[in-house]
Amino acid sequence: MKRRSTWGIVLSALLLAGSGVAWADAVVRVHLNGTTLEFDGADARLTPDGVMVPLRRISEALGALVVWDGDNTTANLYKPNVHLLVAEDVSREGDGYVIRRPFGRIESGLQKKFSVLVQVDNLKTNLESFRVRVVDPKGETVGDSRDLSAAGVKDNFWVRSDFQISFNRKGEYRVQFLAKLPGGSYATLSEKAIVAE
Repeated sequence: MKRRSTWGIVLSALLLAGSGVAWADAVVRVHLNGTTLEFDGADARLTPDGVMVPLRRISEALGALVVWDGDNTTANLYKPNVHLLVAEDVSREGDGYVIRRPFGRIESGLQKKFSVLVQVDNLKTNLESFRVRVVDPKGETVGDSRDLSAAGVKDNFWVRSDFQISFNRKGEYRVQFLAKLPGGSYATLSEKAIVAE
């Protein structure tokens, strides 16, 4: 009888040790609006209360800018409101814009001229530059505005970018607004879909 309980303890210890190794090597997945972010054992830590994953990857996936202040060991997150509107014609009239024929679906195989109107508010940090980009269903960039300087940009601004794109592939084209903090790299703050059917 004593021999059975000893084997039971050894077997239990091996199972528990094995499960600890499996957790350390586990891939942690975070699903965000249908997109999966994966974190390996080096990036994710399982705790009794849940899981810890890198703040920067989660924040950027949510469309926020992250600034690390090492002197104060503080992470600053900035999430401005960014609105994208896609239309065949966006023209400036007086101190406003006139929007004609907005769209979100298009017949595949067509080439189309259009404008993207971006409105940003609640911006609580300074940007170095920003840009608007169009990415096709395979992830290839098919349209990209030049880097637009953010000098003089306040917490509320509008910008228009014009494109001529061939919608050769069926699927979802993503119109993206990207921003760059001084000395940083571009992060996508907002996306809008154009579906080519």
